[in-house]
Amino acid sequence: MDRIKKVFFYLEGPQNVADFQKVCGIETCIRKTSNGMNGFVASAETENSDADKHPQNCELRHRDIHNSVGKQGDVFENISSSSKTGCIPNGLNGVSHQTMNGFVKNGHVRNGLQSHESTCKHMENTDEVSYKIRNKFVYYLFHFGATLGNEYFYMVFFPFLMWNVDSRLLRQMAIVWHVGMYLGQAAKDVFRRPRPASPPVAYLEKRYVTEYGMPSTHSTVGAIIPFSILYLTLNEYQYNFTFGLTVALAWTILVGCSRIYLGMHTALDVICGILTACMIMPVLLPLVGTFDNLQVTHPLAPLVTVLGSLFLCFVYPPVKEWNTARGDTATVHGIGSGISFGCWLNYYLGWMYAVPSAAPYAISVPTPEWIALSLLRIVLGASLIVLGRQIVKKGSIKFLCYMYGQDSQDIQCLRQMKVETPQKFITYFTISVGSSFLAPLLFRTLSIHREAFYTEF
Repeated sequence: MDRIKKVFFYLEGPQNVADFQKVCGIETCIRKTSNGMNGFVASAETENSDADKHPQNCELRHRDIHNSVGKQGDVFENISSSSKTGCIPNGLNGVSHQTMNGFVKNGHVRNGLQSHESTCKHMENTDEVSYKIRNKFVYYLFHFGATLGNEYFYMVFFPFLMWNVDSRLLRQMAIVWHVGMYLGQAAKDVFRRPRPASPPVAYLEKRYVTEYGMPSTHSTVGAIIPFSILYLTLNEYQYNFTFGLTVALAWTILVGCSRIYLGMHTALDVICGILTACMIMPVLLPLVGTFDNLQVTHPLAPLVTVLGSLFLCFVYPPVKEWNTARGDTATVHGIGSGISFGCWLNYYLGWMYAVPSAAPYAISVPTPEWIALSLLRIVLGASLIVLGRQIVKKGSIKFLCYMYGQDSQDIQCLRQMKVETPQKFITYFTISVGSSFLAPLLFRTLSIHREAFYTEF
């Protein structure tokens, strides 16, 4: 039992992340910053690797620089992750103070600025972690793996699958993805487990630092997407199962390891994320065909898919401090319900119709004509999506801020739930309707559409 506890605490702690980063060729050096007895910020180097002995070789990632006053009155640069929050520890009483210019003396901000006691966020940290990449291949490989779980990947992969491969496959996989992402994101703000501590971990990705860590939704999605595709295509297409399973496993492992490599999750976060997918898929995948048929053909389907998604956006677990999870969840709901609504419109306008299935279909080598048409659809469709996203995003922000009397240039106003959640939902709902309804209509008008698109349900 003691051994199990030790393994659990190791998997939960940041040291496993730091160890993995070291094995993968990341050298770190830590500069400790503290406030001495005179109230000034001082710094000291901590040796972690060969890079510590030559700190000039370390790539400094925390570039927010604030000036501090030394004993002789000279100004020196203190590069620290604490500059992100503006919290500098006093060293006399442990109280943190917020400062605009970083000039601190005896726990008070100079130049007449008032000091404010502050509770730093759960990512509180006053030590700078710099790093140097020794293995560029691993660096780019894991950055690629991380992209398999962000919104830009969805904006490329989902339309490609719909326009060029199989729209039914995309719809059914998106149902499982939608549920998995919502449960994973909500669980983060319920459990409120912090990201791995830095130091000893080096953060190579700052986009998600403000979110809580458990479970890793990247890992959840990294398992749901490939294994859902494997399950849903097994009886529809002729291909080697072993090959498909190998690709799915490699996809999942790559995404999971990338989260540890980038310093965003502990091994336990990744394991919990994969387990979340393992609990969801056996329940939903056998039923997803029925759900898909209902969302496309039932006259009341939009009331469930669209209004239901909106309802879930606003019953999202409350957060004490803003983070990106709530907005990302609204994005997920917008994408899922938008795809569903667009396909429902295709059916109720009489454009979609059923044909006898000839499955399993043989997978042929792509022809030059297929490649050319696919690229043309991607270019035109992506242009429509990008343009639509910019217009709808800016328009929805302006409208919501006007409606609530907020300043559309104030980032704090944009982070309020009443603005952020509907803005994210409206934006991604609109571009998803564009992907599933407007783009195929444009392709058909230009005679570059895929013939089977309107028969896949």
